[in-house]
Amino acid sequence: MCQCVRDAELAPNQINTIALSLPGIIEHRTGKVLSSGVLRDADMSLYATIVESDANAITIAEHWFGQARDLDDFVLVAMEETLGLGVMHGGQLFRGARGLSLTLSDMIMGTGGDDAVKLADLASARAILSGGRADMQMTEAVRAWHDLAQVKQLVDAGEIGLCAASAQAGSVLGIAIPAPLASLAEIVIDAADDQL
Repeated sequence: MCQCVRDAELAPNQINTIALSLPGIIEHRTGKVLSSGVLRDADMSLYATIVESDANAITIAEHWFGQARDLDDFVLVAMEETLGLGVMHGGQLFRGARGLSLTLSDMIMGTGGDDAVKLADLASARAILSGGRADMQMTEAVRAWHDLAQVKQLVDAGEIGLCAASAQAGSVLGIAIPAPLASLAEIVIDAADDQL
């Protein structure tokens, strides 16, 4: 943070509010980072701070400025450090119970026992890269989010490992995403319909 203030050529007393977007589980009301691979044990008490999950921040940005400008109801899956889930419903960001951000990373797939696997191990960016010929240089570039275009080019060119890993990620996400969203669905029963 100090580096950002210096880069902006500001003095610390010129900072009013800090907004952070982090992968992981964020408690929006308190700004508490419950789980994140990026930021741990940070003391932000000197400044008014807004902390949001990366998936929620991307969802808001897509609704305001991006491809979802004309949509009031959509779901976004952020495949970065974690598998974050952003839900826009009726033009409002859905924050979940107690304002917690939604994450799919720790969702267990499989029938249990030795067959159980975390969704992040099947569908995260890391899982997709490990399925292809992701050499160390490309893995580091993607980890720093500098060269996702290179990965897309390889998938578009038909690189077998990356294509298979991407297809698997799409399949398991297609199974996993409806589960948490089902609890958000409104069930409408027409009492006049005697066919029920």
